[in-house]
Amino acid sequence: MDTIEAVREAVVVGVDDRSVSRSAVFWAAEEARLRGLHLLIVHVGSEGGDWPDGDQALTRGLLLNASAEAASRREPTVIVGTLLLRGDAGEQLVDISRSAAMLVLGSELGGPLSSRFNGLTHRLASSGLCDVVTVSRTPKIDKTGLTQILAVWTSEAERAGVLLTAAKEATLRKAALTLALPSSGPRASVSETEVADEHSAARDLSYLASRYPGLHVTVDQIDPSSVAAVGSALTGCHLAVLGYRRNGSTKSKAADLAHGFVRQVTCPLLFPVGHADGSSRAA
Repeated sequence: MDTIEAVREAVVVGVDDRSVSRSAVFWAAEEARLRGLHLLIVHVGSEGGDWPDGDQALTRGLLLNASAEAASRREPTVIVGTLLLRGDAGEQLVDISRSAAMLVLGSELGGPLSSRFNGLTHRLASSGLCDVVTVSRTPKIDKTGLTQILAVWTSEAERAGVLLTAAKEATLRKAALTLALPSSGPRASVSETEVADEHSAARDLSYLASRYPGLHVTVDQIDPSSVAAVGSALTGCHLAVLGYRRNGSTKSKAADLAHGFVRQVTCPLLFPVGHADGSSRAA
């Protein structure tokens, strides 16, 4: 089976020898169960050396097997597979994201390797090929309490993809959904901003109510361009869905924001794929 067939419509999680990878595996296993998909655990070995022969191959194989066993213990009903690849991690993961339903990566909040791995996350999230999730801590198993999901976007181009993905996740997880409204821009007066926000909120709530009946949705006035403001709103949240689009070669203003979140925020962050028509694979 080739790589494309192996990852098609799977939740894919990339692993290495960092402890945060195990947290990513647990989150990805839960997501695979909720979506009714299989889980594929991938490790990319660097080029050079004696790979795939010798001790390096053995070590990488043991890493994949240990990750698969941990995922199966966490979510016994999920079908788990493993894939060992060779080459540049960024290139391989971008290729995988062309067919995967979702790509999950562990993200360190600090330490000497955090810039390298968070830079890879930044690249994958901005590629717009599939949903990308960063996980920094092991998710808690909570089958009784109500979970909370926050949806954040900074432009109309990101709006539909974020709404659809966040609503889908909230429905799957039986969670409450909070929409953080972006500002209308520096040219609008205060009254125009307030009217625009009210119309946007009414439109979003009406749309989500018709498409996802029973979903509990609230609106919060949060400055989406501020890491501190959104970080405060994320207290107690179980997942944040962030708009993260590029316009040609120019990053959206959400890009630097999202890069800051990857480095600082402890809850999982989901960057949804968005298409020109505003649709999402999560729809």
